[in-house]
Amino acid sequence: MRPSASSRARALAAVLCVVACSAARETLAGGRDYGSMYDDQLLLEKQAGYREVVLWNLNQVFLPKLTVEERRRLQGLDVQFPLRGPERQLFEYFATAPASVVLPVQSIRFLGDLSVAYAWLQSRAYSMETVTDYVSLLKYQPPARFGGRYPDPRTALQIPPNATDDPRVDLISGKILNESLSFILLHEVGHVLFRHPGYGPGVPRERARENEDQADRFALEVLRRVGQPIDGLLFWFLSAAHFVPHRADFGSDAEYQAHLRSDTHPLTSDRMRRLSEYLRTHAADYARLQANPARAAEAIRGTADAIDAEVVPVLADPDQQRLMALKGQRVSLETLAPRRPGEIMPAPSPPSRAQAFDGVFDGRLSDRTGTLPARTILRRQGDRVTGIYSYGVGQGEITGLVEGDTLVFVWQSGGTRGRARLRAGPGGVEFEGTWGFGEAATGGGVWTGARVGR
Repeated sequence: MRPSASSRARALAAVLCVVACSAARETLAGGRDYGSMYDDQLLLEKQAGYREVVLWNLNQVFLPKLTVEERRRLQGLDVQFPLRGPERQLFEYFATAPASVVLPVQSIRFLGDLSVAYAWLQSRAYSMETVTDYVSLLKYQPPARFGGRYPDPRTALQIPPNATDDPRVDLISGKILNESLSFILLHEVGHVLFRHPGYGPGVPRERARENEDQADRFALEVLRRVGQPIDGLLFWFLSAAHFVPHRADFGSDAEYQAHLRSDTHPLTSDRMRRLSEYLRTHAADYARLQANPARAAEAIRGTADAIDAEVVPVLADPDQQRLMALKGQRVSLETLAPRRPGEIMPAPSPPSRAQAFDGVFDGRLSDRTGTLPARTILRRQGDRVTGIYSYGVGQGEITGLVEGDTLVFVWQSGGTRGRARLRAGPGGVEFEGTWGFGEAATGGGVWTGARVGR
């Protein structure tokens, strides 16, 4: 008996949730170990330099801007630089009682490599979406897929070894790293200053949220006193937002709330909105020492707007989070190659066994305004299909079910979504069908594809 349209829609929704949530729960339960990303020797070589720079900024730039009472409360402050954090994570910066801040060398190096990747891609007008794709890959894929060791950002994103020989790349990456690390350091110092008890059992959620906001506000306030622009923070929060656990990573609100009660640094959409509003309100103070204060202030307000537009939705929209999870599971190192905005993504290696709706397909997507070349990358397991596609100026994600020779799926690109219905040709080497918006699988245009390397 052929299922009805409504039952197929329910099945698609179930697949979307089951695939994304089950993989995410496995990730969260497994506690990925990222400690082998960098060799001990490299971290040892960087340790002294990181310590010197961070402590110089703390003692010569930030502490002189504190009040007498703030400095008194921070007497005995100790900043530690172990090679790795105790959980061997990548975003692992924290404060411990009574007065210690821990900045693992691995976490600083990772942030530095991400900064170079952002700067090099930006300087050459490449899409920077590959950086967040990489972060999602780290979140959702096990190290076994990479020979037991996750690739570092510069290797995975194919950044040239001499990237920072370019003065512009060196300047931009240094700005991103310095501004991000300054905020991180001062946020943790804020926890010490206010004697925060952490964010775990016994600490009410309301108090914990207040603690995070208070530490954020302290960091932002000190940077405001210094007059340091912090538009580089956008890249830090955008990367972290793609890595932290989201609501869609859990099977229920209760599971997610339980996670928040034990999370040491919850990154939430409300927290980001409050932070962006502070930047927007005090943009002129951050920019006052720059060569062109008006232009610098406008850039900081632009950063605040970008946090609202790019970071907040990642943290607030469960549908977007589920699709991010699917993309994180499917992206490969091959698809992380540098590409121009709107350029079709590189094709990953073909599957070992060809079947309909499984592989790389080049074709076209049309709408009322015209037709664009498109690449559709599909991965099929039984009757379930997930994938990503690239066309014109954008990308999107796919989740669907195969019914005989037909693939029915949900697509999403940015904040827009809809459905599509594709029919496979003989041998499954081609497909053709229609797409639409919302619940409709027609009305948008035509979608075609032919297997690459058939």
